[in-house]
Amino acid sequence: MRKRGFAFFLVLILAFAFSACGKTTEPTPEPVPENTVVESAEEVAEPQEENNEETTLEEVESPEETTPEEAPASEEAEPVREWTVAGTYELFGVRYRGADYLPEVVDMTSTLTLEEDGTGQLVAYGDSEEVTSWECSEEVFSLSLADGGAASGTFHEGILEIEIGGENSIWLLFSQDGADISGYQLKDSGG
Repeated sequence: MRKRGFAFFLVLILAFAFSACGKTTEPTPEPVPENTVVESAEEVAEPQEENNEETTLEEVESPEETTPEEAPASEEAEPVREWTVAGTYELFGVRYRGADYLPEVVDMTSTLTLEEDGTGQLVAYGDSEEVTSWECSEEVFSLSLADGGAASGTFHEGILEIEIGGENSIWLLFSQDGADISGYQLKDSGG
């Protein structure tokens, strides 16, 4: 009997884990009609009396001026990092049905190592699979596994988003050390 694909194995485990999470749909907020007028506190407040007294320049305090010599030394900005696709990635999230979850929700850890020579290794749930080839053109990424499985996705600034479930069902979100993942809203439960 032929060994089932590693990607297929991951899809089965993740699908089972998400179905056990008890995911409920969140109610959709009702849209606000276009003609709705929202009054701010300033619009509702009573009008104040105007102060018609003239103020001279001498009466207005001016901020202290600083010369370039006196200006506080600013910290040097960190150099912009040039991200390369080759490297080691840690799983930081799993996307399922359009929502991003922490890997702990599905009790998963995974490491993806991509070598400069176009090979690598994927470790998930304690099992390892050889990456026989990978390539990235612009931000489009793809990889092939030794068991015949394949996956594709995107690469941007040290973050790989790899679709493994087909038809946008399950994505693995990997990041290199130091990549900014703050833009992801990762849920810590299936609800």
